[in-house]
Order: sequence, then structure tokens, then C-alpha cells
Amino acid sequence: MGEMFVTPFGQLLRRERQDRNLLLGDMAKSLKISAPYLSQLETGQRFVPDGFEDKVVKALSLTPTEANELQRAAAVSRSQYNLTLAKDAPPEDRALAHDLAESFARLSPAEKEKIRKLLKGTRNG
Repeated sequence: MGEMFVTPFGQLLRRERQDRNLLLGDMAKSLKISAPYLSQLETGQRFVPDGFEDKVVKALSLTPTEANELQRAAAVSRSQYNLTLAKDAPPEDRALAHDLAESFARLSPAEKEKIRKLLKGTRNG
């Protein structure tokens, strides 16, 4: 196996488990998954499946603050995202979404920062 990259979600998931003095197997059982799979999530060998963080929130009875932190960690740990367009989205919107998906990995950090600033401006204004 190659180099491991522990994700923010994996780090937080392990911390929450350890803070509650749960063994890997016990937490896996409460989540209805195998212990090896949980270990792979904690160590970044597996990607966070959609909705998995909600199972963790429920199984560990996380506070709203803890739940928000876990959901944020899951979001930044994912490598794929779905973009939902309105059913009646115009062709220009569909083309823009496609272009962004196709070119995102090739954008420079400066270009990504410009997009980030543009998006923040639309949320704040």
C-alpha cells in the first residue's frame, strides 16, 4: 500500500471515538460497518460515503456543534462533489457546471482563489 493521507474527517472520527473510549469494533458495530472499513475511513484509505457523517452523528449522539464540525470535516475530505442544477436550468448554466467540473483540477491556485472570492461575494451580498 502507498503513502497514507489521513483526512480531516478521519482525524476527527478517530478523536470522537477515542474521546468516548470506544473500541474500533464497538463503534463499527454501532455504525453497522466492519471494523476494517472504519479503520480505513479513519486512516484516509477510504473516501467518506455520502451521508455517513449523519450515521456517526446519530450513533455517537453528537452535539450540534460536534455534528457541524464532523459534517464540515466530511465535506473537505471528499474528492467528489455533486452539483445539483435546477430542473429548468438554462443551457448556459449546464455548460458552466460542465466546464468547471472538466477544468477544476487544472486551475491554478490563483484562479481557484478568484473563484472562491467571487462565490463569497455572492453569499455576502
